[in-house]
Amino acid sequence: MSASFLKGLRRLRRMTPASAFRLLLFRPIDFLLYETTNPLDEVAAVGEQPEIKVFAGSAPPPLASRMNERKIAYAIFDQGRLVHESWVSFDTLLPSQFGFDPEIPVIGDCATDASYRGRRIYPYVISRIPADLATRGIGPSAYVLVAPDNEASIRGIERAGYVKRARMRGWRVLGFMMARKITRYAETDSAPQENPR
Repeated sequence: MSASFLKGLRRLRRMTPASAFRLLLFRPIDFLLYETTNPLDEVAAVGEQPEIKVFAGSAPPPLASRMNERKIAYAIFDQGRLVHESWVSFDTLLPSQFGFDPEIPVIGDCATDASYRGRRIYPYVISRIPADLATRGIGPSAYVLVAPDNEASIRGIERAGYVKRARMRGWRVLGFMMARKITRYAETDSAPQENPR
């Protein structure tokens, strides 16, 4: 058994039966979906532009526990310390359940060390991911999922040249999507268009 699976089991054991039941039975979904097909050429990080290391298949210890064959990790290290990570997943179930292209990879689970925030590292990394994917025969388009209340990430995503396409809401009930509601945003239109699904 993998370490992450055992860690998840330990978390479940600490939950009360009522909270575990609610987690398994009903799980709210609420994400903004951004897309790029035209990444910006230059999104400069404040200061020097750090080297982005790309890991597919295997990764060093800070990333290894989350690596699998359906993910690529983009990381920045400073003197051996992991300061930023962005993940590309080819498990595109959530966007495809809302009618988006299941062939387009999803960027998510991004994190920047607190002492390195404010240096525009996040937009710097995610602006370069589609070009790297294209060299692998995958791109050049990519989605980014973000919680609607994560204002700092939204600013970074928009700074990197991504365009808001939709807000996806619904409930995951026993693993199935229910009560889906999608609000689509046109590129030139700031007013959302409601589409219950």
